Amino acid sequence: MWQKTAVYQGLIEVTDKLAVMGLTVKILSDAILAGEAARDMCTANDPQTAAGYDAWARATKSLREQLTTQGWERSDEGGLPVIVSRSGDLAVTVATGDENTGWTVDGNTGHPVSPRTKYAKGATTIALVTLNRIQPDFWEPDREEITVPDPTRKTWFLLRIRDGESVRAELSLPAAIGDDGHVEEWLDRIILPPISLKPGGGILEQPSPDSGDERGIEIDVPVRRRSQQ
Repeated sequence: MWQKTAVYQGLIEVTDKLAVMGLTVKILSDAILAGEAARDMCTANDPQTAAGYDAWARATKSLREQLTTQGWERSDEGGLPVIVSRSGDLAVTVATGDENTGWTVDGNTGHPVSPRTKYAKGATTIALVTLNRIQPDFWEPDREEITVPDPTRKTWFLLRIRDGESVRAELSLPAAIGDDGHVEEWLDRIILPPISLKPGGGILEQPSPDSGDERGIEIDVPVRRRSQQ
């Protein structure tokens, strides 16, 4: 039987969960902001795919630059760019999510929602997602050419989506990939505070956890904004 997704919301809960992983809201938000700054540098003269690619690449670069100073290690094994924790038990990769990224319920219907990756994933990602939900002792790759660096490692996705002048994001642990190659089920979802891209903006108020989430505790969340440069 498939287990219920664990959802972490609210700045206090999210901060505590990330701290256990050696991460902070600021580290993840700064990486996302770096990516969006790169996106905004693109013009009509760039190839149509440049904005999305540049946002992903610069967010990945920023995340690695911040965490390598704390003892994390970058890895591109299998063609998937990740940053690996000092303990080696978790890794993070950057990905683009769909319109449900950062939400747990539909604002119109009140029904639970779950994100999917915007783009289909390759063989290495499929192998890593499979590892996230099985015991390493039972891991047998379908194809010998698929390289899995560490069968005990959990690989998390920093999902983000641009929504006008803000970004919604979450750090989530994938559990299953659909027939079309998109990640569509998650073991854990850490919902990050939305980020304003307006001048003088920054981290916005975290939406209250939905009442149906057993892990959610409704709290008053302080609004933290970046100082204007």
